[in-house]
Amino acid sequence: MDRYAYEWSPTTYLSNRNTARVSFRKSIPDGSNFTIDTVVLNVIDRITGCQKKDTVFVTTNSKPIADAGRDTAICSGDSITLGNAVGTTDRIRRWTDLETGRVLSEGGSVTVSYTNTSQVPDTTKLVFEVILGNGCTNYDTVNVITNPRPLQYPVEFPSLRVCPDVLGVSYSVPNNAGYTYNWQVRGGTIATGQGTSNITVNWGSALENAGISVVPTNQYGCLGTKDSIIITINERLKPTTADGASRLCTSEPLVQTYTTGFTANSTYTWFT
Repeated sequence: MDRYAYEWSPTTYLSNRNTARVSFRKSIPDGSNFTIDTVVLNVIDRITGCQKKDTVFVTTNSKPIADAGRDTAICSGDSITLGNAVGTTDRIRRWTDLETGRVLSEGGSVTVSYTNTSQVPDTTKLVFEVILGNGCTNYDTVNVITNPRPLQYPVEFPSLRVCPDVLGVSYSVPNNAGYTYNWQVRGGTIATGQGTSNITVNWGSALENAGISVVPTNQYGCLGTKDSIIITINERLKPTTADGASRLCTSEPLVQTYTTGFTANSTYTWFT
């Protein structure tokens, strides 16, 4: 048996009460004020019965609050700011890319932008670490999900020229599952198909710079690039009565010339 006996008190946060060496373990909420606990050791000489006490004061510092925020999603090419740039008493605040280990920011906030050329979401995990002047540290992680942009296709059309007031002309792009399509028409109205990959258009009166544009949105809510075409609505033809002889005598030449009003970009078919 050891000559000396050991008595620690109070025993609330101690690993043992009757050993020469003990561990002190106490948890307090993150971001709270420090606490001080008084721990007393009483050593007893089993031979002489003599006792001696000593006191130690244990300071427990809280971990800093590290809040990286909620997981968030962006569209490819967009940027997002995470965290809070407001200064605090922290010694170090650091944002790191967990996969690469690259430090992205030495501050409370970070702005990131990612590109995703695939057609499935890509996730990047970031670590936000806070180290206080007393050496206490804490960290939190957040996932930044980069969603892809829609695939881009040109508008398919029957012709870049139409007759005025023509109805039900079809325009389309290849359909992709989960996509919606926002069509805009200048010089006419959408008769059917808004939101789908195929629309029909009722065109109005003559207009040189009529047109159609479409912007796709995929299942992740990301917008694609606008594709546009210029449509020319031709002038309405108003042929006039042909100028020329309406009666011929047998003594007159058999070949006669007849003319009518000219309309640009038009062709003429004559009937007898």
